Amino acid sequence: MESNILGIIFFALLILCTNISVFIFLRNVKKGLYTNKFTKRGLRTVYFFFGIGFLAEAFIIFAILYKYSYSL
Repeated sequence: MESNILGIIFFALLILCTNISVFIFLRNVKKGLYTNKFTKRGLRTVYFFFGIGFLAEAFIIFAILYKYSYSL
């Protein structure tokens, strides 16, 4: 049981770090640092996966809070 909780927390941290790095990347794209390398279609794909990662992170956090709110 304890290793399962640690696995969920590790997975949530992995998604969170990925989202932070993608957010920094998108901020740099808006500043124009990567304008020549990426097309608008590629940027839409990055935004799409960033949104999926953000929703997955929120879902994991709410699932952890819901599961352990009864034991508090």
